[in-house]
Amino acid sequence: MNARYLILADESADWRIGGLRQLERLLLALNEFVGKNSAEPAVVEISWRPGSREHLPARSWPHLILAESGSSSDSVLLSTRLLVRRNELDALRPALPSGSISKSWEENFRRFESIAVSSTNWLADHAAARKADRRFLQRAGKPQDGFVSRWLNRPVSRAVSRWLLKFPITPNGWTFGILILPLLATALVARGGYASILAGTLVYHLHSILDGCDGEIARAKYLESARGKHIDDFCDIVGALFFVIGLGFGLSRSGIVLYFYEGVVCAAMIATNEILLRLPQPKKAEPTVAGLSEAFYPRHRQMIQNSGIMFMGDRVVWLVVQATKRDVGILLFVLLALGDVAQWIVHLWTGTTVLSLSLTLSALVRRLRA
Repeated sequence: MNARYLILADESADWRIGGLRQLERLLLALNEFVGKNSAEPAVVEISWRPGSREHLPARSWPHLILAESGSSSDSVLLSTRLLVRRNELDALRPALPSGSISKSWEENFRRFESIAVSSTNWLADHAAARKADRRFLQRAGKPQDGFVSRWLNRPVSRAVSRWLLKFPITPNGWTFGILILPLLATALVARGGYASILAGTLVYHLHSILDGCDGEIARAKYLESARGKHIDDFCDIVGALFFVIGLGFGLSRSGIVLYFYEGVVCAAMIATNEILLRLPQPKKAEPTVAGLSEAFYPRHRQMIQNSGIMFMGDRVVWLVVQATKRDVGILLFVLLALGDVAQWIVHLWTGTTVLSLSLTLSALVRRLRA
């Protein structure tokens, strides 16, 4: 039997939080919840408060069947005054009132309000909705974020994303749009000289910060996709390849041409490592250390586990993981450029890439021998 939900909608259905109107966010949350927890679609009715402007978001709901209000007398109650963030409906569902439904909208609302009003998710008025909108992206980070992202990059990217969510900007559009930054950074560092290299590393660091906005927009608007992740990875890799080659070229202008060759070799190893990481991986148990399984993306976790590096111990591996995060490295680039030792950016990047590629090859060899 299909689960049934009755959404009580009033003027709060139009309140915009995190780039979505409340009714649309509630339907998306319910669609996601039903898709994860049931093989059957749920029947959803929308009951509008008398005098409210009735409307329905122009989206499809694969796991929901929209029915006319009043078609059922037994449903789970929801309200557009309840802010449901991503994956929160799993925890909220047991507390939602259910059972027989009154024909009176006000009576149903009072029943729901008596249970939900004490929740921090309850939006009593438009002022509460505006406050919730300001705080909406506070938990917009990812478990893969390094400590630089958590304490420096994310606060800035969240502020930018909150502004971007006011506009119809797609995550992929933002990803392609900011690709101009690493290309600009490449042009700057390729000029050589202290000022140009410092300016280039600062622009590259700015890209690292703003690169978090596409994911924040996607999670806020339920727009995540495998294609979007591939595009984001591709643009990051392209930016890195151009930057390290450009930096090597800029450093070679001082008369030491080996810097340019080192940059080219580093770029070639980065590209090779990324290709190898995307080869099909066997499914094996993940590291048991707390936090390590979330510290890397799946392809990196497989590389770490299968390379044999775990002999150093869980804690040591976790520290190595955190110290070699992309956000940590790019901030270090700025500091090295500021200290007028930009050649160490190429040296350290090459060394880190050699280590990463060695682990990837080790994992590949061990897998082939298994």
